[in-house]
Amino acid sequence: MTSTATASTAAPGAARIPKFNPKLFPATGSAGAIAKPLWEMELDIISTWAKANKAMLPRKPDPVKADTKDPAAEKDRYENEHAEYTKEHAAATKLIDNLLAAVKSAADEKTTDTYNILDDAFARGSDVRHTPGSIVSRLMFGGVCNAITGKEGGIVDVITCMPLVTIADAALGKKKKDASTAAEPTFSTAADLTMSQLLKYTRRFHTAIHSRVELDMISTTPTRIVQMLCPELSTTEVNGIRKRIYDTVVLGFGTNSSAAAAALEGGDHVPVAARTGVHDSEKVCALHVAVCILNCWAEQMDSSARSR
Repeated sequence: MTSTATASTAAPGAARIPKFNPKLFPATGSAGAIAKPLWEMELDIISTWAKANKAMLPRKPDPVKADTKDPAAEKDRYENEHAEYTKEHAAATKLIDNLLAAVKSAADEKTTDTYNILDDAFARGSDVRHTPGSIVSRLMFGGVCNAITGKEGGIVDVITCMPLVTIADAALGKKKKDASTAAEPTFSTAADLTMSQLLKYTRRFHTAIHSRVELDMISTTPTRIVQMLCPELSTTEVNGIRKRIYDTVVLGFGTNSSAAAAALEGGDHVPVAARTGVHDSEKVCALHVAVCILNCWAEQMDSSARSR
């Protein structure tokens, strides 16, 4: 409300000077360990994030309405939905535990991807070690499916996500010509879910993971730019430089140090940099768009942090 009132009372045609937003580069760990990018998380932090992610868990049933015309039917509706929610929540928790176990196995130097979740894009070798966060953030659809199933060797091809022939034949226990009439197999390691149900959970988990990666890519872009261009600077130093540029260029608070040095010399022949007056609209023109983009970036970071 304050900003709207200020804009409405400003003179017509007056230039709007953007404000400095120091929250563009937040302090590391200011919002807790879960605020780290997904690819930097360890296994315990991934567990905390996944089990608190609403996209991976079923939605809670609506509470019993007091003003309903049929209280008995409303109570039955809530009990049925709550029982279904409890069942789905237990299944989702089991699948998350399977995912964590598969990621731990893939990240362990002594094991060789027991659950078949790593695709060909992952580097292999005795001296190569992948962190849990880097594995989760790069999993393909088939890798997520094998991870949440919790079956050694996996149930689908990591790249094509086609069911493995040996697994399908063993689960169905019938010939290929009778496979269409057989009941869909369930997997005891995955809360007795069927293949179609596992694919629905896989799609949900895969979407949640990649949504988190996209948000982390946006929020860490300023920091990554600083690390590429001037890795020797800390976050505090970068904010100090941004503040000085904002004060001197946008607000025009120059120090006039060259004129002060000339006065100490006591001569008129010493060349000095003149402090020229610049109109407010010209000051804002060069950096107005850039500072506004940075402010919008910071606001987007705040909103994404609240959504986590």
